[in-house]
Amino acid sequence: MSRRTTGFTLLELLLSVTLLAVLVTAVGAMITGVLGGAGRINAAVEEDAAAAEIEDLIADDLGFLAAPVKPPGSGAAPASSTAPSSTASSSSAHGIFARPPVSIRADAGGSSMSFFSAAGSKTAWGDIATQIHRVEYSLRPSPVTGQALFRWEEPIVKTEGAYYDQAVLVAEGVTAFKVEGFDGRDWRDEWPAQGAGALPLLIRVSIDLARADGGTRKLLVESAPGIEFAVRPEAERRASGGGEAAAGTSAGALDATARRSSSARPNVPAGDEGAQ
Repeated sequence: MSRRTTGFTLLELLLSVTLLAVLVTAVGAMITGVLGGAGRINAAVEEDAAAAEIEDLIADDLGFLAAPVKPPGSGAAPASSTAPSSTASSSSAHGIFARPPVSIRADAGGSSMSFFSAAGSKTAWGDIATQIHRVEYSLRPSPVTGQALFRWEEPIVKTEGAYYDQAVLVAEGVTAFKVEGFDGRDWRDEWPAQGAGALPLLIRVSIDLARADGGTRKLLVESAPGIEFAVRPEAERRASGGGEAAAGTSAGALDATARRSSSARPNVPAGDEGAQ
């Protein structure tokens, strides 16, 4: 009498292993796709956040762009300081008026711009004597991405207790940086411009950033300058009832008052509306 032995045949085992391999491959591809999609979404969110931070920084500086306005009767030179010269270093009114409110330059490597801004300091800490600074944006070589955008600021009044960083990195991988001023008829890549006022009616900043996937991210900031500030010698400010000087500033320190201009936003030529 023969006894039957139960079990799987070789063909059945091969079929089972093949089906299991197909199932594992399908599940693995699904998981990889989900994780890859999540990574791309996170990268896009981080890229959008970084781009928005750059645009907000430039827009904030330009939104409080200031033009020095010499009030009537302020032509006298500042009185000599009775405080020690080491307690404060301040730009004279004449020094401020000698610099253009907005300076835009263009060359083969891209644009650069500098201007007075009442937006306050972005890099200083300590005893900050004034909200008004000279701000500059320019391209510089970068060992990481080849070219980067940097921001630098200098106060019109600086005390010993105020500390300012050197030029601060704004964006890496900048392939193009272009600044233009609108004079009412044309966009100018150089400012001051012949026949134009001290301030452009509009300032347009375009930035191209290299993306990790080889593409280009374009940023655009447009701003209509609307701030003016009056600069007076400290002695005149006291004589007019402006009160005592802030602690740590010299008698020749500058009193600067910022105010919003009531001028309406100028018309933009057709095709230049862009992102307002």
